[in-house]
Amino acid sequence: MTNEGKHSLESQFGQCALCLKHGQLRTSHIIPAFAFRWLRSRSITGHIRGVTAPNLRIQDGEKARLLCSDCEQLFSREEAAFSSLLFKPVLRGEERVNYSAWLLRFCTSVSWRVLKHCKGQNPDTEYTAEQEKLAVDAERTWAQFLQGEIPHPGQFEQHLLVFTEVHGEPAPHLPDNLNRYILGGVEMDIIGGKQSLMTFAKIGRFALFGIVQPPAGKWVNTKVHVRDGTVRPGVFQASAEIGDFLLSRARQTRAAVYDKMSPVQHQKVQDQLAAIILADPEAFMRSDHGKAILADAKMFGENAILLKR
Repeated sequence: MTNEGKHSLESQFGQCALCLKHGQLRTSHIIPAFAFRWLRSRSITGHIRGVTAPNLRIQDGEKARLLCSDCEQLFSREEAAFSSLLFKPVLRGEERVNYSAWLLRFCTSVSWRVLKHCKGQNPDTEYTAEQEKLAVDAERTWAQFLQGEIPHPGQFEQHLLVFTEVHGEPAPHLPDNLNRYILGGVEMDIIGGKQSLMTFAKIGRFALFGIVQPPAGKWVNTKVHVRDGTVRPGVFQASAEIGDFLLSRARQTRAAVYDKMSPVQHQKVQDQLAAIILADPEAFMRSDHGKAILADAKMFGENAILLKR
């Protein structure tokens, strides 16, 4: 074996970030892979474009070598349950979806991965001493819950917001890509300020917040329960801080993706959109992406979706 091959093989072994056992580690997605398959399937071009480089195609989401095979399989079971029992039913338009213990395990697994992967990546981010301690406690608590060592995550709750189309007269401060963002964005981060800290993962219509240090304000119909519960898309209340954050992310996405797209890419997207609509207008209007585009057009006018420069 060459030194290069030996180094490559050794780099695949290490300590699993969840169970802490040593062995071969798997390269796995932070945001589950099904989210990016869905995102590609609904894209007008069939490709994903990143926020930092909107003229370049992206084939997949971020990955990390965190887990051993056993822990990877543990997460995969919950991802399959979320995809088939909640994600797809909501996309089909179901107004009430019941869940059981798999949803809290899924949400916690995503929040744990986001915290492990994202914390420390931005050198400009500062945490208070309390937040540093809480982040360590949250990571340990979520890991213990995922391994069945404790019955629930305690104070480090999981809150899930499920969006529907926004209609009506737009307020002046609303970004004109609001529906396309809340119904279609896929991203992750650690968010908050000096008094709050949360993990954030967005998978289409689903926005997941893992609470490390809770924000001020009231949450209604968002907490994911240990044993069972019901998800009602569009029926929830979150703190004003969460609403302001989501609006800012929509504006940033608009500025980074739509406004920075090259003229050539603008024209390609417009031509492909027109071809899709003309080929089967009814199918387009029924599609998840079509509903988001049409909702923005109704609220903000056709210029919001034509992306004129």
